Amino acid sequence: MKVGGHNREIDYERLGATLVIAAAIILAIRTARRPPLYDESFSNRDWGDEMDFATKVAGHLVSTATRRKPEFFKHKDVPWYMPDDEDVLK
Repeated sequence: MKVGGHNREIDYERLGATLVIAAAIILAIRTARRPPLYDESFSNRDWGDEMDFATKVAGHLVSTATRRKPEFFKHKDVPWYMPDDEDVLK
């Protein structure tokens, strides 16, 4: 098969860092007014719930942004292929 051309698609492999940063910012904003309660002897379920919510919101944010404004993100050229004579079923 030979390359028939290229399609420009969002480079989804690079969005992992964007998702982590967005979740950290959302978590920081939502918990900024809380008193710093932290004790190493027990796990705080509220913080886990806040982290789950922040990652859910960040995932929705990145998903919506890639759909509505794809030009904001890095793109890569993905080749598409054309069959040769030997690749066509007879």
